[in-house]
Amino acid sequence: MTRVRHLVVWVMCLLPLCVASAQTGTPADTVGQFLTAWGQSDSAAMYRLLASQSQAAYPEQLFVNRYTVANEALALTGVRHTLGDTRFQGVTAAVTYDVVIESSLFGQIEDSGRTMRLVNEGGRWGIAWSSMDIFPQLPSVGQITSSGVLPPRANIYDRNGNPVANTGTVVTMYTARPNMTNEAACLSLLAQLTRRPLAAYERLLTNYPPGFDTIFNIGEMNLDTFEANRAALTGTCGISITSERQTRAYYGNNAMGHVAGYTGQMSPEQVAEFTRLGYSSDARIGQAGVERVYERQLAGTAERVLRIIDSGGTVLREFATQSGSAPAPVQMTIDRDLQLAFAQAMFDAYQYAAPDWGGVAAEGAGVIIDVKTGAILAMVSYPFVDPQLFDPTSPEPLRRVELLRQVTSDERRPLTNHAIQSRYTPGSVYKLVTAAAVLNEGITQPGEVFDCQLYWSGTALGDEIQQRPDWRVADGFPAAGPVTPAEAVSTSCNPFFWETGAVLFNRSGNLLADYARRLGMGEPYTIYPGLAEAAADLDNPASVARAINNSVGQGDVTVPPIQIAVMTATLANGGTAYRPYIVQQVGGFDGAPLVERFEPEILNEIDFAPGVLEEIQRGMCGTTTNEDLGTAYIRFNNAPYSSCGKTGTAQTARYPNAWYTAYAPADDPQIAITVVVSQSLEGSQVAAPIVRRVLDYYFNAQRIEPYPDWWAIAPYEPLNIPEGSTGG
Repeated sequence: MTRVRHLVVWVMCLLPLCVASAQTGTPADTVGQFLTAWGQSDSAAMYRLLASQSQAAYPEQLFVNRYTVANEALALTGVRHTLGDTRFQGVTAAVTYDVVIESSLFGQIEDSGRTMRLVNEGGRWGIAWSSMDIFPQLPSVGQITSSGVLPPRANIYDRNGNPVANTGTVVTMYTARPNMTNEAACLSLLAQLTRRPLAAYERLLTNYPPGFDTIFNIGEMNLDTFEANRAALTGTCGISITSERQTRAYYGNNAMGHVAGYTGQMSPEQVAEFTRLGYSSDARIGQAGVERVYERQLAGTAERVLRIIDSGGTVLREFATQSGSAPAPVQMTIDRDLQLAFAQAMFDAYQYAAPDWGGVAAEGAGVIIDVKTGAILAMVSYPFVDPQLFDPTSPEPLRRVELLRQVTSDERRPLTNHAIQSRYTPGSVYKLVTAAAVLNEGITQPGEVFDCQLYWSGTALGDEIQQRPDWRVADGFPAAGPVTPAEAVSTSCNPFFWETGAVLFNRSGNLLADYARRLGMGEPYTIYPGLAEAAADLDNPASVARAINNSVGQGDVTVPPIQIAVMTATLANGGTAYRPYIVQQVGGFDGAPLVERFEPEILNEIDFAPGVLEEIQRGMCGTTTNEDLGTAYIRFNNAPYSSCGKTGTAQTARYPNAWYTAYAPADDPQIAITVVVSQSLEGSQVAAPIVRRVLDYYFNAQRIEPYPDWWAIAPYEPLNIPEGSTGG
C-alpha cells in the first residue's frame, strides 16, 4: 500500500511537466499571441485565448467592450512586447513581460514588469484573465480615461474676410394657423427667406387643421435674417413664440451647405477613427465641404491626460499628457454675398417656374470662377441642404429626423454637390471644344463661310444616319444660312459642327477629347481633397456617327458643370487652364498664425494658331449681341454690361438639360459662370435667364432683369429633339 501511494505522488509531481511537454504551445506562446492580437485590436482572437473559467466569468461581449473602450481611450495603434521568464506551479503558469503601447495621441507608453497568469486545460494554456491584464492598476469597476475638451471651433471666412461659419444664434419660430393674417403670404415669405420650397411649407400646414390653435414649429433661420424681417414675419405669420440657441451658424443658412459644408454627430463608422484622434464620442465633426476636409485644422486638439480612475473618480495612475493645439480658421475663395445672390437666383427660378419647367426639372448647379486664377467665387447646387438639419441641439429632434429622412429619400440627391460630383450631357456648350479643335487643326479657317441649312447629310463622311435636322427645325425657325465659324458658335449651327467634327474624327479619332483635356477638362480637380468628385467622360469614339454626336455634346460625353466653367475661363483668358480651388488659406485670422496659403495652379496652356481664339470669342460675344443669330440675344440685349456666352440644350432620355456658360466683361474678362438645370427646357429659355440675374448682381445693375413671364403661367411642353440632334 505504501508503495502505491509513493507512486501516485511521484506521478502527480511530474504531471505539470507531462502536460507541458504534450501540448502544442508554451504559456509564453499564448501570451505572445494575446499581445499581438491586442496590438491589432482583434478582441475576438484575444478572447479565444482565455481559459474556460475566465470565459465563463466574462462573456465575450463584455470582454470585447472592455478592450474597445480601453483602446479608444488609449488611441491605440499597436502593442510591442518583450517576454520574460515563465514560472510553473502545478497546472498554472506565470509569464512576465514588458509592453510598449503605441498611441496616436500619446506616443509610446512603456509599461514593464507585467505578469500574466495561465492555466493548463487538457494540454491547452488558457489565460486566467482579469481587467488588470489591461493595466495592473485597473480594477474591474475602474476605467481608462483621456479626458479633454476641444477648444471652440475656428471660423470659416470668405475671400473678403467676412464670416461664413461661426458660433452664432439660430432662431426657431412658432405660430398657430389662427395667428396667420395671410397664410399664402406667410408661406411665400418663409420660402423666400429660407430658400426651402413652398410645397414643403404647404405640406407642413396640412398637419394642423384650420381653426385649431395648436402652436407648432414653422421654421428656423439665423438671428440676423430674423431680425431684418421680424415685422413681416410677425405681421403675416403671427410668430408669437421664438427660441434661440447658440450653435454653428452659416451665413445665408442653406446657401452655404454645399461649399462650407456642415458639422454633425459622428456616424458609428466614424467613432473609432475620431476617438483615436482624441475626440469624445459625442463630439460634432465636419461632415461635408470645407468643414469636413479641414476638420483637424478647424477643431484643433484638446490638451488630454491619460489616467486610470476608480468608480469613485480617484486617480489610480496617470500615464501621459498630450498638449493641445489651437484651432486654425480657414479662408475660402468664395464671395459670400455673391454666393447668396447665386443661391437666391437659382431658388427663385425653380419657384417662379413651378407651373412650367420648375415643376418637372430635376437638380441644378452653377459655378463662378475667377478666369485669371481659377479661384471659385461662388458654387451652388440645387436642391439646397440646410446645415441645421445636422445640428443635434435642434429643439425638436423628431422633426429634424423627419426632415433628414425627406432629404435622404429625395431622388434629386440634395446631399450631393451637383456642381462637382454629378455629370451631365453638355449639349451645345461642348461645341466650344469642337470649335477650338477644328479651327486650331485647320479643318476650317476664321472667317470661312459655311452654309447652315435645316438638314445635313454626312453619309459621305461615314455617318450612319441619312439626314440630321438642325435644332431650328424643332423650334420652327428658318435656316441660319451662310455663317462663319464665329457665327456658327453664336447661332449654335449643328450642321457646321457635325461636318467639321466628322472631318476631325477622320483625321484622328481622339483629337476632340484631346482638345477638351487641353482646355482643362477630364480628370477631377480635387477641390475638396479626400471627397468624391466626378471626372468628365470625354469618350474616344469608335465610329463617325458617334464622333458626330460627340461634336455637339451628345453621345457618350458627360461633364460636371465645374469643368465647363474651367473650359470657358480658359477661352476667356487666352488659353491658360487653371485648377479651380475653393480654399485661399488656413490660419491668419483671429490671432492664429498663417499655416498655409494656396496659389493659382496651371493645369495646361494651349497655344492657339493666329486668329483662332479671337474667332471663338467673337462667336461667344455674338451669342449675346447678334440680333439675327445670337441664341441668348433676347436675354442680354439690354444688359448694362458686356458678356459673351454659349447656350446648350442637351437631349437626354427624359427632358433636356439646359445649359448656359459665359464670361464677362467681354473686353477684359474677370469671371466665368456656368449654369445647368437638368431635365428642363432649352438653355436660352432656362439657364441663360438665371445667369443674367446673377450677372446683374455682380455688376451692380440698377435694374435686376425679371424672369420670363411665361415661366409662371405656361404649362410645361417638352421639347421634341430628334435622335442624334441637339437644341441650340
